[in-house]
Amino acid sequence: MLSYLTALLILLPIGQTKSQLSSQVLDPSCIISTSELVKKGVYLRPVPDNASAVTIHGSHLTIDFQKATIAGDRSVSAGLEDQVGVGLLVEGCNDVTIKNANVYGYRFNIVVRNSTHIKLLNCDASFSRTIAIAKQGVPINEFLDLRNLNAWKSYGSGVWLENSNNCLLSHVRACESQNGLLMIDSNYNSVSDCDFSFNSGWGIGLWSSSNNELTFDLADFCNRPWAGGWGGDSAGVALADSSNENLFYKDSFTHSGDGFFLTDSVNGGFSDIDKTFHFAGGCDSNKVIDCDGSYSTANAFESTFSQYNDYIDNKATNSQYGFWIGFSNNTLISGCQIVNNVHDGIAGGQGARNQIELNAVSGNGGDQIHFWSDGGAADAQKPAINEELFNNQITPTDGIVFSKATGTDYNADRQAIKTYGVTSLAAPAPDQTLVAEQALNFKSLVANLDASEPPGFIMYENGTGPKGVEWLRPGDYAPYDFRGHLFAVSQLDDSTMQFYLLRDGVELQVPGTLSFVNSTDPHLSVVRAMVPTSNIGGITNYRVTASDTHTKKSESYSGQLTACKWQQNWYRWDKPNLLAYTDISGWTNLFASKPLAHTVAYKLDADYSGRSPIPNVVPVTDFAMAATTKVKIPAGRLQFNTISDDGLRAYIDGQLVIDDWNHHGAKSDQSITPVDAGVHELKIEYCQEDGGAVLKVNWKVTN
Repeated sequence: MLSYLTALLILLPIGQTKSQLSSQVLDPSCIISTSELVKKGVYLRPVPDNASAVTIHGSHLTIDFQKATIAGDRSVSAGLEDQVGVGLLVEGCNDVTIKNANVYGYRFNIVVRNSTHIKLLNCDASFSRTIAIAKQGVPINEFLDLRNLNAWKSYGSGVWLENSNNCLLSHVRACESQNGLLMIDSNYNSVSDCDFSFNSGWGIGLWSSSNNELTFDLADFCNRPWAGGWGGDSAGVALADSSNENLFYKDSFTHSGDGFFLTDSVNGGFSDIDKTFHFAGGCDSNKVIDCDGSYSTANAFESTFSQYNDYIDNKATNSQYGFWIGFSNNTLISGCQIVNNVHDGIAGGQGARNQIELNAVSGNGGDQIHFWSDGGAADAQKPAINEELFNNQITPTDGIVFSKATGTDYNADRQAIKTYGVTSLAAPAPDQTLVAEQALNFKSLVANLDASEPPGFIMYENGTGPKGVEWLRPGDYAPYDFRGHLFAVSQLDDSTMQFYLLRDGVELQVPGTLSFVNSTDPHLSVVRAMVPTSNIGGITNYRVTASDTHTKKSESYSGQLTACKWQQNWYRWDKPNLLAYTDISGWTNLFASKPLAHTVAYKLDADYSGRSPIPNVVPVTDFAMAATTKVKIPAGRLQFNTISDDGLRAYIDGQLVIDDWNHHGAKSDQSITPVDAGVHELKIEYCQEDGGAVLKVNWKVTN
């Protein structure tokens, strides 16, 4: 039955694409209260904020949209920061099934509110309202507000589930936006075989939502650039404000800010007035099993200000930290693979009675396992104590640290190495009867879940796509989704690009100005603009074309490479006396002195936080660096885009064009300077005091 719906919607030609929708506009009222079979087509229905394009009321209904599209704007994938209203609203309903709907271009594409037993099946809710993340490739410094529900409401999402219980989402897609699925005050729901990847906020977010099951879902590449790099409190999965007893099984949330982020509603609630914590809204007793948070730009798993959360058989690799469990108690981390992270494998400050067992922990750049207490009020009120370690495979075997508090250093076999202050209680041997019972219950749970695995489901790690944070590339609103294309692209340095061929039979053609670099991966093609033998760099404009020999489909990518060599001199600036930032003559004399070391780089793009640029030569803090290069460029406008933490100065031919010489957190600067054709000298001066240490420099010439 379609008569009522047809009277309210204008059907547009099926052949029109999302970016070429008709401009026809109708009265926004459209209410469906009976089962419908919607005719295929594209329906353009813009509405004001707080209004809905289509509203569903009633019970025991089935509405099959047959892949019809409801859109709020002609250019669905552009201008997402301006999208308002609701596309499809399910309000006060019971036992309603919605199938095969495409809804794009609203603040909230699909909203289910105050309803029960709703099924969303095979729907696409991508391209919802999104805060822009970059402009012309330059990050927009917008940090997300995870602990503010009003912020969640202002952000928008592909699917918004509020005060709704016992609902099912299956094969739902909400990508290339800010947030995929947000659940608020919603319990006992099931989300399975859904795709919430390539968003710039949270793939899946839960607020005060408990007892939900999320299984076999994808929330990969949910990340956003900001002045500090990638992250900005984005996450593949985020839980806040008393979201308890949820189950996550075989979900993939790789390449995100945090892969999995579980926290409270007050960020510990520490008051500077009474110097006391006021904990509230922790997310407790959740189970995360056989999930993958690898290749995240912050933590593969972050679990803070909460207790009794279980992380079993997960992967936490190739991130900044594997697990960050600050201020958490009674956390179980068992059977996880925690390897090759930049800093610690497991890091936990101010926690107690966390149980670490049967994990493979190795190859992490910091400590393999690190528990600690900070000084002052935090140490007195909530010291790290009674952490328990059993039967872990830790390499190196002494890679455990328990510092700055009453506590104990343990080795991999729970033998005390050294105590600090008053010795904490020794970790007791586990109750073998209880362990056997828990193992049996866990085995039964996993068997039941495995029986429901969707046909063809593949975790991202097991697919054919590229792996590594270098494959994060910002679009205007979300990380670029390379799926469905012939290749993914990543810039290794100023002069080198790499193309990951996503299908067999794809051939890459490059101009003669670029040369191939040998690669052992048959899917990977690396090309480079050569630096002239005179060491004077230059600009190479290029266009690369990929062709599929089977389908004859082709795609192109064009850009500009700035091949140059940076000559870097490294210094320390705390001896014999710490220089003030305003000491002009002091810095002049420092950069004129003999350096600690000299290096050559093809890019200035590094995070030195907590580490030395050159171990045992350059200190971790209070170091400085001056980098110079010469380039031959055409007449135009030379543009510097920089991110620094701490001080940075940029020069063109001795002219100071960026002056941010002070102690600051990661922030971006830009300069645009007219230049004549010819050879020009570029110079960067950088200093690091303490805390974070970031330096990223890009330059280009525009007309």
